[in-house]
Amino acid sequence: MGDVCQKTISYSTIHSDGGSLTPSAGSYVYFPFNGSVGISKDITPISGSIFGVKVMQKGMYYVEFSFVAVNGDSKTYRIQPYVNGDIYGGGSYDLSVRFYQQPTQQKYEVSTHCLIDLNEADEVSWKIYVGSLSAVAFSTINLKMNIINLQTLGIH
Repeated sequence: MGDVCQKTISYSTIHSDGGSLTPSAGSYVYFPFNGSVGISKDITPISGSIFGVKVMQKGMYYVEFSFVAVNGDSKTYRIQPYVNGDIYGGGSYDLSVRFYQQPTQQKYEVSTHCLIDLNEADEVSWKIYVGSLSAVAFSTINLKMNIINLQTLGIH
């Protein structure tokens, strides 16, 4: 990131190799993978088996989330951002992304981005939903999250 974010209060890139998920039909579940930090300033991965981050500074954050979807054939899935375990915005607006997993061996990149207003010590994570389970286990490869506090130092 170098000079691009030198005046930014906080930023981070986390990633995970991913793996097989065990969805629960009709409810959202966390992506159960520990995140590894690529680069970071005042943001840390959530401890435990949840792919997400904890921010150390208040501000409006630009958040990108992506992964490669594998298997889980013939089902429509949804991903949605969560803050401190709750749907961001309390469900008052829909930030979910829907994707259909084909009944083939193909792999698809799923990605989304949004702005999230966060307070100090807030935790940001993503959950996935499927209405009914697939006969073939759903997996993810190469999970990534980039998060940047849009507030900068010295600009008022």
